[in-house]
Amino acid sequence: MIDWNNEVGKLLDFEKSNYHRFEKLASFQKVDEQTILLNLYTHTGRLVYIQLNIYADDVVRLRCSTEPIEDTSSLMVVKDNWEGCCYSVSDEDNLLVISTSELQVIIEKNPWRFKITDIQGCDLFVEDRKDTHTFSSAVDPRFMSYPFGFVEDDKGTHFTGAFSIQPDEGFYGFGEKFTSINKRGQILRSFNKFSVTCEEGWNKCVPFFMSSRGY
Repeated sequence: MIDWNNEVGKLLDFEKSNYHRFEKLASFQKVDEQTILLNLYTHTGRLVYIQLNIYADDVVRLRCSTEPIEDTSSLMVVKDNWEGCCYSVSDEDNLLVISTSELQVIIEKNPWRFKITDIQGCDLFVEDRKDTHTFSSAVDPRFMSYPFGFVEDDKGTHFTGAFSIQPDEGFYGFGEKFTSINKRGQILRSFNKFSVTCEEGWNKCVPFFMSSRGY
């Protein structure tokens, strides 16, 4: 049984920590046929580096860092020799739109908001910046689920993200967990801990998941 009062308390404690919310796109640069670099500022004035790779008409990859991003090999990436695809970049008013023949990456510049749609405009992945609690205000938003940003503490830098989900959407992955295969509605802790019970279990955690909507 999940103690929701305890979990909400943890979120409120988290808010008191050194949280930096993505707030304003500062600049972007098309580096090559697969790569767009973006710089943005948080609501606290910190600079964040984002690398957007367009590998195929239906494959994009987003990476964020507080330091300039370097391309390094990873066991989580099974293919890195993509041929690329044709895409266009539209920069108008408060919107930056990157389009392939199948997808659109839509970035609202200020305040920052990120989403991916299909070419007909149907939402596939949408950042959620509206999950606020009763102490929130327009001047000082307080979040229950934290949108793109990061926290720095004595354990390092931790990135956050919140996104809208569809009523029929399921989530799969995260490694060995002794719960239902669809992880929707579960609170998952991704660190290894020996378990012999039929509860959550953390024996073999893997920081990877897939949605039934294709991301």
